[in-house]
Amino acid sequence: MIKMKAEKKRALNPLLVTIFLIIIAVILSALFYMWITGAFQRQMQYAQLMIKQKKFIATESKVYVEIVLRNVGTKTVTVVSVTLIDPNTNNEIGELESPSGVVKLGSGEEAVYSGSFDKGTFKKGETYIIKIMYKVDDQLNTMTEGIKYEP
Repeated sequence: MIKMKAEKKRALNPLLVTIFLIIIAVILSALFYMWITGAFQRQMQYAQLMIKQKKFIATESKVYVEIVLRNVGTKTVTVVSVTLIDPNTNNEIGELESPSGVVKLGSGEEAVYSGSFDKGTFKKGETYIIKIMYKVDDQLNTMTEGIKYEP
């Protein structure tokens, strides 16, 4: 009969395992505390502006442009300017204005911007550019979006 040599397996020291488990518990407790008190929420704030609605309203001699801006982010956004631009020449057609002047939008808030322009400026089926300049924490940002002229 052949006798097999028994292999010795070494286990971890129970003291090291206990210390390791205590360290993990402390780290998890600290993360849970930070989550509960909102420490992560402050770091996750963001700014996001969207055009909720955009439209042309044509009369015999004028074209009215109206957009509704909405802040879907968590930070306050200050709208600096809203401009309508001709896509062929990149020239400014004109400014859209808000009845309340300079607008600061908190989270979830909306503002209406509108402008009146000469009808001869626009061509049916053409997509014009809305350029919005806004500030978040003193940083100037720009966003653009197209709006198709279909009277």
